Amino acid sequence: RTFDWERGRTAFAAALDLARAGGDTELVAMALMGLAGMQEEEQDGATRGPGVPESPAHARRALALQQEAVRLAVGLGDTYLLAYCRLNEASILHSLAEYASAERILLRILDDPSAEAVHGTAFIVLGQIHLDRGDAGAALDLCTRALRRLEGGNRLYQQVCVEELLVGVHEALGDH
Repeated sequence: RTFDWERGRTAFAAALDLARAGGDTELVAMALMGLAGMQEEEQDGATRGPGVPESPAHARRALALQQEAVRLAVGLGDTYLLAYCRLNEASILHSLAEYASAERILLRILDDPSAEAVHGTAFIVLGQIHLDRGDAGAALDLCTRALRRLEGGNRLYQQVCVEELLVGVHEALGDH
């Protein structure tokens, strides 16, 4: 959160080592998710700024870490952890422009009542995919559904993400 990538990566790597040494599979999966997030956000010691494309190599490494976390969550039978792991996997696939794969995962998440904790964010990522594909109308519908999902909750970050997406959607629709 402080964008100190080196310390963050060191902390997640240490957490991964400790979790593996202690045989705590859930913590291993969580540390892998953290490392995947660090890998996706950090490139060569610097953060990606607006308009700076993500390195496919970083995203591929993040995807490999995230998919390992998914396998562990499946093995644990932890539906809550699995929902977050799958959502992160879909987000990374989206960043790689692998829209069909990301969409399949997101639709499975949205069909799963046990993944309700991530439904709002799943709608956001799915909306971004539709906008990236040029379907602003579908993206608008998904943003509306995301806002309904997030309504009354204390999920300010997700609400801000929907509002940011809506700016792009309305721009694509010519509604400035």
